[in-house]
Amino acid sequence: MRVGEVRNLLRKVDWCEMTIYERAENHGLGRSILAGVTEVLSHHDACLVFEDDLICVPGTYQYLSSALTHYRDTPQVMSVTGWTHPQVTPTDVEDQCYFDGRAECLVWGTWARAWSGMNDQTAFEMMMTAERQGCERDAYGGDLPAMAEAESRLNIWAVRWLYHHIRQRGLCLRPPWSMVEHIGFDARATNASSAERWANPPLRACPPIPIDWPTPVEHPSCAHLHQRAFPAPAVGPPPTLVRRLVRFGQRKVRSVTAGAALADVSPRRAVQALAPPILWQALRAWRRSGLGAMLSGHAWGERLQLTGDCPSWEAAVADSTGYDAAVILERTRAALSRVKQGEAVYERDSVLFDEIHYAWPLLAGLTWAAARHGGKLVVLDFGGSLGSTWFQNRDLLRRLPSVRWNVVEQPAYVAVGQREFADETLRFYPSVRACVAEQAPNVIVLSGVLQYLEQPYDLLDELQQLTTADLIIDRTPFWAGSFDRLCVQHVPPEIYPASYPSWLFAEMRFRSILSLHWDELAGFDCPDRLPGPVPFAYRGLIATRRASAPVSGGAPMDSPS
Repeated sequence: MRVGEVRNLLRKVDWCEMTIYERAENHGLGRSILAGVTEVLSHHDACLVFEDDLICVPGTYQYLSSALTHYRDTPQVMSVTGWTHPQVTPTDVEDQCYFDGRAECLVWGTWARAWSGMNDQTAFEMMMTAERQGCERDAYGGDLPAMAEAESRLNIWAVRWLYHHIRQRGLCLRPPWSMVEHIGFDARATNASSAERWANPPLRACPPIPIDWPTPVEHPSCAHLHQRAFPAPAVGPPPTLVRRLVRFGQRKVRSVTAGAALADVSPRRAVQALAPPILWQALRAWRRSGLGAMLSGHAWGERLQLTGDCPSWEAAVADSTGYDAAVILERTRAALSRVKQGEAVYERDSVLFDEIHYAWPLLAGLTWAAARHGGKLVVLDFGGSLGSTWFQNRDLLRRLPSVRWNVVEQPAYVAVGQREFADETLRFYPSVRACVAEQAPNVIVLSGVLQYLEQPYDLLDELQQLTTADLIIDRTPFWAGSFDRLCVQHVPPEIYPASYPSWLFAEMRFRSILSLHWDELAGFDCPDRLPGPVPFAYRGLIATRRASAPVSGGAPMDSPS
């Protein structure tokens, strides 16, 4: 009866164009939203979603429509919402809207570009994807993992939308105070809990539509506020991906094996039976490599690793031997000398390898940059050691019509580089200003260097003042937190006895800051893996200067610290 009443009410609407979809059976919340929004966005670029148990203050529609228009072509902004709550609103936003890494499902809007992929994976699969990328599954609230596991059973959808944002490092625009209140908290509600905790104060008038909309950078308090509002359950940690894979593998092996002898197959055999052969080939190749063999025989405490949460750069330095230790330079020089003389094919972090491990995403970015400049490649490799990246990829790069590889490094490295490794292609400079005085680089390479600088954002700010068109960042560690974390990286003595400060960058914050001057064309994962105090992953990106970003001539900069 009530369904018929609602349909009759909707048919009387005469103040807008309306299309009504009537189903023969109730699809429930999750399936209805997923199907409905997908259908709308297959015909339109953007949409706003108002559910029937929500009330809004006048002006909400105009406010959110203006936000959708303004951020239409800003890929890191994936949604807008009219709802927030004092428990999850930063105290310093005043009357300005702000960006959050956790999306919302109460009066919200999005674009077809952002919705793309919502039906490709379940919430649980998205959560596991985000975790493999280094984002803790409860980084934006301890309620999310349980909802992801219950998505299908409860026929809900919003947790998938939240993890869709998290796995793509997307942002949601929130108002400074809520324009929306939920009135569907009662005994008839299927998925709404008690109103007491999440009831908003009396709704205020709609905030003024901004004249200058904020830059898409996540507010640094958001993740912490969500964790405090939704604490993780007081139980043991959820099963890891490996444990789930083992159990899944054991079930699969049992189901396809007629012999009772395999009914109790070991976890190792189960994973081997299911993992693709290329995975085991890669593992065997890594073990045969110099670095793999070197690390495999030592306890984690003696391997490459990141530790700690240092309160300042000075504290991290005090707990380190330093990156400028003479032993590092000497071992790198000796290793690269053997590569130059043909006694080894590849060096990385002073470790020699018997086969080249090409940096394919980096090579793709370099060849793309060369193609944009008629085959001419002029690289500014900041913190490039004695030319390690050049020697790693030179067999392919020197086939380009014109290549100049310019390394900016510490004075001691520059002295050794100029004396023993410099030639017509490879040059060394003590500062960016010295480099641009002689060269006109068309691409900047920051490979495994930003995390070792005391002020990495200062370097990015100064580099954007150059006329260089393209930027490649490689081998840089990111985690899912809302702030950059300062650690100490320890190197086992078999490589060289050293330790030095290293940042773990908050990925959404880093990318948001970078987007002020650079448009990201592609992101990629790097093969580097280290244990650390929090889950993290090494990543890279290829970017080009934003058309609106100001440029000028070379700016004075120091050499890498």
